[in-house]
Amino acid sequence: MDWSKEGIGFVVLQHYCVCQSADSPFCCKGGWRLALCGSRHLTPSEAGYAPVEGEALAVTWCLRKTRLFLLGCPNLTIITDHRPLVKLLGDRALKDVINPRLFNLKKKTLQFKFQMKYLPGKRSTAVDFLSRYPTMRASHEASDMDFEDDIQVAVACATVATLELDIIVLDEDCVRSAASNDPVYQLLLARIAAGDWPQQKSQELACLRPFFSIRDRLAINQDLVTYSVDQGCVRLLIPEDLRRQVAANLHTGHQGLDSMLRRARQSVYWPGIEGDLQHRRAQCTSCDEHAPSLPPEEMMHTPPAEYSF
Repeated sequence: MDWSKEGIGFVVLQHYCVCQSADSPFCCKGGWRLALCGSRHLTPSEAGYAPVEGEALAVTWCLRKTRLFLLGCPNLTIITDHRPLVKLLGDRALKDVINPRLFNLKKKTLQFKFQMKYLPGKRSTAVDFLSRYPTMRASHEASDMDFEDDIQVAVACATVATLELDIIVLDEDCVRSAASNDPVYQLLLARIAAGDWPQQKSQELACLRPFFSIRDRLAINQDLVTYSVDQGCVRLLIPEDLRRQVAANLHTGHQGLDSMLRRARQSVYWPGIEGDLQHRRAQCTSCDEHAPSLPPEEMMHTPPAEYSF
């Protein structure tokens, strides 16, 4: 595969010979046969890429276009005439790639297993020709575009729209103020501090019964109740007056129920929180319009098999 100021091109060859030469794929005549090739013109922004970025783009685009051939291939070798690319897309860790564009391009290659190999451009005449004389003058497919910036903008807009509606930042002082005005919360603080839970749930006050089964997981930290299971996250017990607001905060950006529950299990808790979050998600008409849940599949009745005896 190769990149030039005009376009990018690739050639996929399949190994037929039994040579083990280091000169592969030029080990012998007819040992490697053409399986697929392609090329396209660059967009105006891609034409301004640095050489290493352009060569990495060619590799990424080739792998995507030929993924049906190359995914799962155990002996895939990528030939490039750009020596820095061998180390970059080879054994360099993703965390060591500082350039954001190269980082994104390398990330797209991680689903493939391959080894990089350098060959001078004068020996890769086919891809050199394809990159300089692309086959199609038309603009490349919309699916070839990188939608990452558009996705980030859409998420930011959705988040800002939600913030403008009903999101209020809650800190410890806000929770502590609400807890001091909540009689049930104060009774619970007193019960946990004294440790005088009754033997039976039926003997407990009605307002504290939802906490009876989890009494061993409750603790007090700076006049606030916390909830934790084993060595898991310590979650803050939210007073009843703030629960609706916290549920709205968890739905920031119109996240789905799984994302809301994942965030909640790391920070906050109250009895029946999962049901409340599910109800919050069900009330969001914007989510229903733009990301509706898939309807259940209809049950297909299979007639009983007929056996001949």
